[in-house]
Amino acid sequence: MIKRIPISALSVGMYITDLNNDWIPHNSQRKHGVIKKEETIEKIRRMGVTFVYIDASKGLDTQDSETAAEVDRRNEAALQQAGEQTHGLRAHVPMEEELVVAQRIHNQAQGLVGSFLNNVKIGGAVDVAPIHQLADELQNSVLRNANALSCLGRIREKDNYLLEHSVNLSVLMSLFGNYRSLPADVLHQTVVGALLHDL
Repeated sequence: MIKRIPISALSVGMYITDLNNDWIPHNSQRKHGVIKKEETIEKIRRMGVTFVYIDASKGLDTQDSETAAEVDRRNEAALQQAGEQTHGLRAHVPMEEELVVAQRIHNQAQGLVGSFLNNVKIGGAVDVAPIHQLADELQNSVLRNANALSCLGRIREKDNYLLEHSVNLSVLMSLFGNYRSLPADVLHQTVVGALLHDL
């Protein structure tokens, strides 16, 4: 059974799963396994991690936990509540219409961020011009209908986490920047930074 536990409850003999482990460095091959040393726990604490997911069927268990299903239900309820709130951006285009454009931008963004990450890994040159164009398209989509790209952020594919994370963060920063009425150039750089922050 997969459980979420506070870092204070983590102990030697527990099996950390690869669920929600974005705190593990991206170049690390080991994303899950049994905790064998106290030093490992201390290292995780120093990273600022506040909770981890364990698999109680593969290692020690603790009562100081909640199941992954409980966490998902609570998060789903919070997302539903947030979705019902009105935001400062008025939709200028119907959701169904903008969703088609938003899906294209979302896919394009994941592909572009993925190719950037691959180029960096092999030491290749990075051309940021396409990212700037993508940031403009993303921002325009958010202005036309903020819900279209926002709802695509709820899609979760385990193998695509890093790409989704960067794209979703750029959408959230666009929404936040609009809410804060940031100047256009600052908002643009914020969206570009969100898209590239994992580099």
